[in-house]
Amino acid sequence: MSIEQKAPDKETLEKAFKGNSDLLLSIRALLFGKETTKEERDNLKKTFDDELIRVFRKRMMGEALKTTPIGQYQNFWNSTEKQIMGAPEHTIKQVVEAKKIAKTYLEQSFELLKDPEGEPIKAEILSLEDDPLQSSLIAKNLFEGTVENTLAMIDVVVNKEDMTEEEIKEKVLQDSAE
Repeated sequence: MSIEQKAPDKETLEKAFKGNSDLLLSIRALLFGKETTKEERDNLKKTFDDELIRVFRKRMMGEALKTTPIGQYQNFWNSTEKQIMGAPEHTIKQVVEAKKIAKTYLEQSFELLKDPEGEPIKAEILSLEDDPLQSSLIAKNLFEGTVENTLAMIDVVVNKEDMTEEEIKEKVLQDSAE
């Protein structure tokens, strides 16, 4: 599947992010609980309307609608069965719990993008005593990886005219390896 096919909402993304990598950095800082300035938060609030939130939700969690094009139907839980099929009960519990927590973080991120002054996301790693399967660790990494991959995809999609095909492939590979 080409980058074009993965970005049916390209115009919405370009309007917000074309030539504006600093905004992507502000999003990451906000969602990961890093320091952001009032100016950055105001800019995010001004940028994220309902349409951009919809596009972000679609990119981060998939979109499973009746009208979704054939071959592009996906949801947040796709492929979970591969992780748990035939696995021991503790692995199933670990994977499902981590995905539930990560989904909660992603839902909170959409609210925070609408209102950057809102309650920060507390993606913390609990102690082994409180979380013996370390679902919290897996959830934190899943959440952060999903955000980072989405931001990298957006950066490539909106700025790809300025990049050669080789640079696009290199950027996607580099971003996915980090």
